[in-house]
Amino acid sequence: MSYIKADTPEEQKMFDYLEELRQSGDTNMYGASPYLQHAFAIPDEKARDVLSRWMKFHSNPARKLDGPVTKQKPHRLITLFEGGD
Repeated sequence: MSYIKADTPEEQKMFDYLEELRQSGDTNMYGASPYLQHAFAIPDEKARDVLSRWMKFHSNPARKLDGPVTKQKPHRLITLFEGGD
């Protein structure tokens, strides 16, 4: 587990969510921005920016945490291929 320290409480919720999503194996993390958009009702550009920062910080040992700061569980995203109606 590699929880990452964020700079703001809002971003911390998203970072914790991304780590939970990574652990769930529901998606390759390069495709995680739609999950952020859906879970936090944010625009695509912001989701991509948050994901990019999370990936950048993931390689920084000074940003590693022992566990989540918030309790954000990933929501399963229904894809167009699965027919989410």
